[in-house]
Amino acid sequence: MKQFKSVFFLAAAIATPSWVVAQTQFNQVPSRIVGQPALQQTGILTMVAPNLVEGKEFDQPEALALDTSSTPPILYVADTGNNRVLAWKNAGGFTAATVADLVIGQRDLYSISAQGPANPNAVLSNGLYEPTGVAVDGSGNLYVADAGNNRILRYPAPFKQTSPLLANDLIIGQVDLSSHSANQGNSTPSATSVSFQS
Repeated sequence: MKQFKSVFFLAAAIATPSWVVAQTQFNQVPSRIVGQPALQQTGILTMVAPNLVEGKEFDQPEALALDTSSTPPILYVADTGNNRVLAWKNAGGFTAATVADLVIGQRDLYSISAQGPANPNAVLSNGLYEPTGVAVDGSGNLYVADAGNNRILRYPAPFKQTSPLLANDLIIGQVDLSSHSANQGNSTPSATSVSFQS
């Protein structure tokens, strides 16, 4: 008798029309987030740090530079692991808990994804991918060795720019902002190409 009941229930389940079975519809785009500060307007999470990134912490910082053309001097730090350069207007007033006044190479202080042409999912062509060096000239222009994109970018006087996404006016080592191959795609470096790959 037990076997007969099992067969009956199985037959009833197969014969039940699909419109009778209740289905739950889930929203495909998240509306709330925990563990990161924000979602993009499209609802896609682009801030993927393992912990909160606020612009006062580093991941493998590799270089720093002081801009002494301004008073007080400006401090720039190549935050290599976070794919950005952080800047403070007052190097003398800098402390470990001071949030950066400016971020270079990312949309905001919370984003850390690799940017530029070497990352096909990047949103900034003039963003940074593992910056390893920074330098400042006498006019306050910032030069960034953008190692992951095999290039050097110059950002003219970053604190004098008005757009939150800083513009660059010089690319060294590549022919344009959409190129990233080592040695401009050649096997050895030339006078116009740069290779950061070992």
